[in-house]
Order: sequence, then C-alpha cells, then structure tokens
Amino acid sequence: MALNKVLVAVLVLVLVGGVAFFYLRGLDEVGVQSFSITGLKDIGANTFTLTADLVINNPSGASIPIKSVTYDVILKDTGESIAKGVIPAFTLAANAATTVPLEQKIAWGPTAQLALLLASQDSVYVTVAGNVVVDLPELRERPLPFSDEVDVKEKLTGTPSEGGGGILKGFETTR
Repeated sequence: MALNKVLVAVLVLVLVGGVAFFYLRGLDEVGVQSFSITGLKDIGANTFTLTADLVINNPSGASIPIKSVTYDVILKDTGESIAKGVIPAFTLAANAATTVPLEQKIAWGPTAQLALLLASQDSVYVTVAGNVVVDLPELRERPLPFSDEVDVKEKLTGTPSEGGGGILKGFETTR
C-alpha cells in the first residue's frame, strides 16, 4: 500500500514536471522579433504622430505577461528626448508573435531644435529606443531592447504616396 502511494506520487511529479517543461520551454527565447517605424501621420501645425510596429515573439507554450513597454523618441543630432511613451501591461499569446502598434504624438513647439534642423539640414533623424519588461521573476531583470530610426524630413517632404505628409514639399534647405 505504501509502495503504491510512493509510485503514484512519483508519477504525479513526473507528469507535472513534463507538463511544465512542455509549456515553459522556449521561455528564455522570448524576445523582440522586429521593430520598425512605419510612418508619420496627423501632421499639423502643432503636432505630428509617429507610428511604429513592435513584434514580440513568444515561442513558449505559455502565455507571457508583459509588465510594460517604455520608449523614448530621440532627436539623433542632439540626443534630446522629444517624446516619451509607455504601453501598459498586456499578455503575449503562447507560441505566437504579437504585434504591438505604437503611436506617439510629438509637439513641434517644445522641440525648437527639431524645427531648426528641419529648416537647415538635408536629413533629420529621430530614433525610437525602448525596452519591453516581461512580468516573470526569471525574466524581469532582463529587459528586451528595441530601436529604429527614421528621417523625419524625408517623411515630411515626400508625397502622400511615398508615405510622407508633403507639408514641406518644395521647401529648400539652406546652408
């Protein structure tokens, strides 16, 4: 009788361990698959909106909670942060790549340096750089970084079919 209880206990432990292994394998491979700035929209006199797609891959068999996604929009020439953003907690689906859309409104006014660079440079790059924080003890201390950059002036001076708003079309740079 005691032998049967020990055998059942060992069988249950092996079964639970096997199920945990099946669902949690690949947990250490959770990561940013890609990040790309997709464009600018809602370009107006006071603001414009930068759009991007962040793709996070979860190859494990378990859903993974994400604590947050934080990012900065940085003017490359000066290193000045012209906007910051946070995407609140969400859950990654198991065995899937999840696309997280990002939209950040950027004001022209506080970024006088951006306006000056647009008027005087052929190219004006902004970088979006950030981190994804997984809400699991074993991964919390290992943020998943991402970044991309875009030439804002190219997007603003291009035609709508080129992905730009065209509001600076015909604008001549001076040196």
